[in-house]
Amino acid sequence: EQWKSFIFMFACLFFICNILLVSLFSYIYYQSTVNVILHSVYRYTYTIMNQTRYGFNQYMSYHKDSVLSLASNDNIISAYQCYENNNIPSLTMYENRLAETIKSTLNFHPEILDIAIITNNGFLTNKDTRGSISMTSNLSSAPWYQNALSYDRNGAIHIFKTNLDFYKHYVPNYNIPVIAISQPIFDYLQNRIGIVVCFIEADILTQSAFSEDFTEYGDLHFVDSKGQYLIGTQESNETNDKMQLNIDLQLEDDTNIEDIYDKKPSTLLMHSDIFDCSILCNINIDISQESSRLIMSIALILLLSIFINLILTYYLYIKFNTPMNILISDIQHIKAPDYLQLNSNYAFRELTIIASNFNSLMNNIHTLNNAKMDMELSLQKAKNSMLLSKINPHFLFNALQLIQTESMYGSKEKTNSIILSLSNQLRYNIYEDNDNVTLKKELDRTVEYLQLTKNIYENRFDYQINIPEILYDYYIPKFSLHILVENSIKHGFECTPSQNFINIDGLLKDDHLKLSVYDNGKGLDKERINEITQGLKTGTIEGIGLKSLTQQLEFIYGNNYSIEIQSDSLGTKVTLSIPCISTLCTKQLERGGNTNETKCNNWN
Repeated sequence: EQWKSFIFMFACLFFICNILLVSLFSYIYYQSTVNVILHSVYRYTYTIMNQTRYGFNQYMSYHKDSVLSLASNDNIISAYQCYENNNIPSLTMYENRLAETIKSTLNFHPEILDIAIITNNGFLTNKDTRGSISMTSNLSSAPWYQNALSYDRNGAIHIFKTNLDFYKHYVPNYNIPVIAISQPIFDYLQNRIGIVVCFIEADILTQSAFSEDFTEYGDLHFVDSKGQYLIGTQESNETNDKMQLNIDLQLEDDTNIEDIYDKKPSTLLMHSDIFDCSILCNINIDISQESSRLIMSIALILLLSIFINLILTYYLYIKFNTPMNILISDIQHIKAPDYLQLNSNYAFRELTIIASNFNSLMNNIHTLNNAKMDMELSLQKAKNSMLLSKINPHFLFNALQLIQTESMYGSKEKTNSIILSLSNQLRYNIYEDNDNVTLKKELDRTVEYLQLTKNIYENRFDYQINIPEILYDYYIPKFSLHILVENSIKHGFECTPSQNFINIDGLLKDDHLKLSVYDNGKGLDKERINEITQGLKTGTIEGIGLKSLTQQLEFIYGNNYSIEIQSDSLGTKVTLSIPCISTLCTKQLERGGNTNETKCNNWN
């Protein structure tokens, strides 16, 4: 039943919609916050990569200049030619010059492990070595040497990782990982005759290039063009130091940083603009761990929101439902008989307007009902007046017949008596306008009629009244007793009474006044009684008297009356039962008193 209530459904929908909205806002807030975190990570990553590349380029540029200076030294070409021609004295002179130059360079750059000059014909010179490497080393066919030899002097500086195996006999710590940069040597005919190689210890370069560990969100690595690992914040465990370059996004100098946010990559690559290498970043941020506190705070907000929404929804439900229920209860208790006005204050303007309009509507309905009742009452009075207009001529016709008979066959005294009785009857008919009269008035007119009729029929019938005087103040319909007596004389005696009598009895039983008229006439059979009874119910009975009386009783009492006919060979008894309406009751009704105290019914 609660789901049929608009307020209850509104409260439930209000609660559900609020929770959905809070959940939606929480989800949007979570996604926005995650995006902010990711954007911060990417901006931080981009900044660190750019700073690391700049620091690496700045650091290695000093060594690049040294290598370029040595690669353009004429003493190398001369030494190459002397070694080629086996001119030992001149070769020794050029070797000493080159060794001094290398030592001078190393003095300015102590972080450099060694600088070596290597030519195609096997000549090799470094800070300590004099003479050439044995040709059995096949140095000229080594892949790293051929790769270094292939670079152009105007392009990016070749950089690679090695462990000095190729001249381990000349270097004590040959197994130390080093990073080497090389530059080709050209003769006067622009032929590549060798390379100059600068060796830097990998750990020293790592400490210099990476000012801080980038382990908060990921790892930084320098790799060459083929993905060979050079240095990084974390040592590579890949076989042969070969990195798996599954690059999500390659950053260029003119790349808009917003591209990082849109693509949300996990692997970034940024090229060095001086050396033939790139900086690689593997972002390994765990967003769920980073946003764990955020999720907990959102969950707490959701629980708090549900609690607040429950309280708010219940408050609004009570706030709106209470005056609404009061209004509905008041409307349900309003009934036509005990018409009441609704309270004009129901907390809300809309409900007050509804109550006010409902009161106006009920006033209109009450007015229309009163007007309808007045119209119906006027209509019924008009019908009753019409019935009385039929009864009065009927009585007058019978009385005139008696006067005619008496004037022709009787005496003047009786005729005068009949005329006097008739005038009393007419006065009773004309000046007594009420539909209901006291039992005494009706009984006086009926006795006068009996006495008149008895005189006409020369005392050939008699009558007896057995009604207690206590019942005289009760009201009965006008002509009701008169019609019953008249029917007994006319139909019971067939207008020729002889040793007949009429008994009129009255008593009070079960708040009903019961009046009986008994005659010892010829009586009625059962079929005739059933025919008359059925005719009274359907209004199809022949004759004017009983038919008019029945319609009059129905108008006054509705169904709360009865006419009972009992007959046999000894006579006929007609009993009229109507609700008691006393003089006291009528006076109380005029004063608005309680009719229950007098045990009578309000015929009005």
